[in-house]
Order: sequence, then C-alpha cells, then structure tokens
Amino acid sequence: MYILLRNGTFTVYYRSKMDYKSIIDNIKSTTPGGIFFLHGEEPYFIDNIISKIEHEILNEGEKSFNQVVLYGRETEFKQVVDNARQFPMMAEKRVVVLKEAQFMRDFDKLISYFEKPSPHTILAIAYKKKIDKRKKVFKSLASKSISFESKPIYENQLPQWIDKYVRSKGKLIHPQSALILANMTGTNLSKVVNELEKLSIHVKEGEEIKEELVYEQIGMSKEFNIFELQKAFSTRDLQKALFIADNFAKNIKENPIPRVISTLNGYFQKICLAKAFLQLGDVEFARKVGIYSPKFAAEYKNAARLYSYDEMKQFFTFLLEADKKSKGVGQKSPDPYNLLFDLIYNIVSFKN
Repeated sequence: MYILLRNGTFTVYYRSKMDYKSIIDNIKSTTPGGIFFLHGEEPYFIDNIISKIEHEILNEGEKSFNQVVLYGRETEFKQVVDNARQFPMMAEKRVVVLKEAQFMRDFDKLISYFEKPSPHTILAIAYKKKIDKRKKVFKSLASKSISFESKPIYENQLPQWIDKYVRSKGKLIHPQSALILANMTGTNLSKVVNELEKLSIHVKEGEEIKEELVYEQIGMSKEFNIFELQKAFSTRDLQKALFIADNFAKNIKENPIPRVISTLNGYFQKICLAKAFLQLGDVEFARKVGIYSPKFAAEYKNAARLYSYDEMKQFFTFLLEADKKSKGVGQKSPDPYNLLFDLIYNIVSFKN
C-alpha cells in the first residue's frame, strides 16, 4: 500500500493481495485506474465485495451514465475494454463490473487492458473459480490489481466463522447453536448467513442465539440429532444411541447417510487426538483437539477415556464399510434403515 497527498486529502492506492476486511473497509478510497480481481471457489465473499463496489463507489446520480455491469457468458473482451476506456460523464470516474468472468471465452485477451488500465475507470472482476497462477494473464493481474482469493471454509472452521459473524452484528451465539447450524447448512456461507439473519430477528443486540431457538426455527429435533448421538457415544449409552438411530433411519432425507458418516468420522478423529491431551485444562484441550468451544471438552475427554485406540480403529473400519455400502459397493440396493442402524449398533456395542 502507498499513499499520496493531493490537495490536502489522502488518496490510498492498493496493489497485490489483500484480505477481505481490508478491501471492504477501503472500497470508497479506490481511485480511478484501479482493478479489483476477486477469484476463488467461495462465492459469498466475492458477491459481498462486488455488491459494495456497485453501491458505494458512485452515488445514485452518477450511476446512470457511469456504472456498467457485464456478464462473462455474453461478453467479449472488446466490450469490456470499450466500456472501461469511456470517459466518465458528469463524474470523476466510471465503474465497470464484470461478473461470471470465469465463463468469458477470451478473458486472456484482457491482459492488454490490465497492462495499461484507463485512468478514469475502476474495473471489478468476479472470477468464481480457482485460477492457474502460472498463466500470464493471472500473473499480470496479481501485480496490477487489488487481488483477493476467496477460499472455501472447511467444516471444522465453520462454527468459529459463525460465531465471528454473529459477533460482528452485535449479538452472541451459543456454541451448541453454532454447531447445529454448521451441521445443517454445510459450508455454503450464503445459506449460513441467510439462516443467521432469520435467527437474529428474534434476538436483541447483545443477546445470545440459544439452541432452543435454532431447533425451533430450523425444524430440527432437539432429541434426535447428530450431537445427541455423539453424546450417547461419549457415555456408551446403547439404548439412547439406538433410539436416535431409529429416528434417523425413519427420516433418512433429513439425516443422509453420507453426512452422518462424515460427521462421525470427524468426531472419532477428535476422540483419538483427545487421548494425548487429557491432562490439559479445557481451554488448551479444546485448542489442541480442534473443538470449537471449551464447553465441549468434558464430553470429548470422557469419550477418550472410554474407548481404546484399538476400539476406535475398528470404528473407522465400520464407518468405511458403511460408506462403501451406501454407495452400492458390495450390494446394489442397500437398505438405508438397516445400514444406519447396524453402523450405530456396531460402534456403541463393540468392545475389544
């Protein structure tokens, strides 16, 4: 970053990679001649930045003549260049937004513009795909643009991301609520935010989104969910585990086997890791094991003491076999009910 003083005011110029918050906070400071290159596999961050560019760089009176939105599927490089090189009308700058740039057939030809951008225009490019950084056009953009890579959020990062997002809105969320929401939505951040916005309506500033509200709003059973199943594992409660398994199997659309298997696989990986850190305090234990909140430390510690390494090794075998069967390996039409019931029974009842 470098700063120039012009007529008593500071103009901020950015080149190279920037983080999401820095871009959002400094969009209004972007000067003509700037290029935003927003790329990657997570659309949420890209869409947010583009929306802010569309709404905050020009005022409403300037937009009619000076703001253009193009779409890669139906745009050739010459249209982008022609629009970007036009002079602004009754304004100091133009804004050209290129959405869906990953579908543009001759995107590489834009390198001529990147090497010599218009001093009157801000060009924003939304490229929702992983790029090949070895290509000349992307090397050019790396040095000539405000570049941001929008990376996917991993499942184990999602509860913490939810917590941070809710806090940014002046509210709180119970750790269990964050886990429930993460499990229900998956890593689709747009869906996560949509659910959080619906939940936030019922919570005042400074208050907490409690798990009861989440269960109520998203229609998930408080008794029959993956977290209650994990609690049953942590105490080796066979009756409770089978009761939940029966409900899962009867509502297989809400509890798809691949998601159950994936969640349990992650759970037992953490239990294996937990055995090495049983003597630590809850805060440090949670950090080492990768648990979202220290509030869950007791549950994981209990399970780690309850199961041996050999037993958990067998659990992973059960999970792998169930995963194969769910995909038709070894049997053409697996019965979801029996498959899920047998999996949970085998895990909880197995003793080495």
